[in-house]
Amino acid sequence: MFYNKCMGKTKQKYPRVDYQPRPMVFGDYTYSLTGFENDKRCILHSYIGHIDVGGDFEIPLEINGYQVCSFTDHFCFTLNGINRLIFPDGFMPLGDAFELGQDLSYLYTVTEIIVRNNENLTDIDGVLFWGHSLIKYPPLKEGETYIIPSGTDYIAPGAFYGARYLKSIVIPNTVEEIMENAFTNCFNLSSIIIPESVTCLGDSLFTGCLSLKTVVIESSMPNLLIGASLFFGCTSLQTVIINQDNPDYCVIDGIVYAKPGCFSWGDKKHTRDEYRLVYYPTAKKGDNYVIPSFVGYIAEFAFVDNPYLKTIQAYSLPIFNDMAFKGSRLDKSQVDIISLESSSAVEASNSAFLSNNNGIKNTNATNDKSSEDLSELKYIYPDVIITVADKFICIGNGHHLKDKRIKIRMVDLDNHLIDIPIEVGYCIECGRYYIYSDFYRKEVEPLYREGWKIIGTQFQLPDMKIIGYKVRRNNGTMATESIFKLCGYTVGYNSPLTAKDRHSILQGIIDKGLLGRQEIMSYLNHFIEFNGKSPSKDMTKAIDDWEEDLHNL
Repeated sequence: MFYNKCMGKTKQKYPRVDYQPRPMVFGDYTYSLTGFENDKRCILHSYIGHIDVGGDFEIPLEINGYQVCSFTDHFCFTLNGINRLIFPDGFMPLGDAFELGQDLSYLYTVTEIIVRNNENLTDIDGVLFWGHSLIKYPPLKEGETYIIPSGTDYIAPGAFYGARYLKSIVIPNTVEEIMENAFTNCFNLSSIIIPESVTCLGDSLFTGCLSLKTVVIESSMPNLLIGASLFFGCTSLQTVIINQDNPDYCVIDGIVYAKPGCFSWGDKKHTRDEYRLVYYPTAKKGDNYVIPSFVGYIAEFAFVDNPYLKTIQAYSLPIFNDMAFKGSRLDKSQVDIISLESSSAVEASNSAFLSNNNGIKNTNATNDKSSEDLSELKYIYPDVIITVADKFICIGNGHHLKDKRIKIRMVDLDNHLIDIPIEVGYCIECGRYYIYSDFYRKEVEPLYREGWKIIGTQFQLPDMKIIGYKVRRNNGTMATESIFKLCGYTVGYNSPLTAKDRHSILQGIIDKGLLGRQEIMSYLNHFIEFNGKSPSKDMTKAIDDWEEDLHNL
């Protein structure tokens, strides 16, 4: 068992050294006793029977008269081939969430975990939990996005180990500890945000995440211990973003540095009075790197596996950890010493680097409402927003949308994490957020300069489809006329209304809560598209009016 650096909150009650070293055999199982005096419980070491490939496996409650209370990682390894693991009614696990997660990380083939009437364990959509701790996400469970339930405060070792299909994992702001190897070998994971609430990150967190390009660490908690060991084998990792308020780490030009006084397990001195280079991203492009003069130490694995670096220069030679160049084509003997003309030039160089701390900052990227306090807006993950139009489910059920402003989170070309306010419609009954397709294309898409990306999954943008214009009146009956006509809104050659009159009516519909802005925009767009396919002479003016009103909203 490797060292758990978050042991302060998660203590193992039953150390494995008490387990008997030579297991006994009974039927299809090998087992040993717990090692506690007069204890009638046992630990399963392996399954030596026939595995029903693609089938179910239920953990036994009893072996040779002993109550089964735990199993080893090797036992889980011998079960590989099954699709569903079942914890039976009455199974009482020994140990804690850390130990259980560590053992289950060796189970690679399951698509679902089932728990039957257990006072400790539970399953949520096939995922194993122990109280508020996420223990195991089945590695072969289908689905590209997984939103961890709000209230989860602990992610066990290897919880997502080998999750083959996941591209996005949304971590709620209730999680406090993420343990060792939690996301190891999530081959398709492309980006992830570590929320502000996290106080502990385990070692080798993202080992083998081959598609991982962006890691955002919002937490500003001390002693997170961020280093290259988190990212072994992340061959696509280009960007690490760290909260500017983090007391121990900063990112400068995409490179992670530890600040003076930061504690480190890998450094024999543990704390140092100068900056330390802790991680040069594996996929960061550029064939030359100049070590800033304020850097006094290069940590272990700092340059691991980067294929682009050909030369490294330094103003003065820092101290190198013996493993600093492990996995790199370079070594410290190849570091060229360069000089600046004066000490003032060195200071200027330092200031330039330190002022370019590419951490998280809030920026209003829209031109309007620039003084708006973004902290007052609710942050919504993009994958929970859909476009108004998908058969107008809410309107068909008699609902209508309330206009809201929310914020989504993006990364720009300078590796800044920015919050962008957008307007959406919100259905209280359904709890859905909608965005009008054209609004998205005109107001949000232009912000996507080449290289930008949304943190989280992309917006869903289905084709515009509307089932008609009927809406429910307050008494619940269906109105047979368009709500626009009921409110006096008309367009075209025969309309007595001016553009100002029409806009006033539409604004009144919004103010009275009859329809939301997003709904009105969607209706107008449908009128334009439907009548624009084969416009008659009489409809040309109407289409022009709708387009003008759409742009004035």
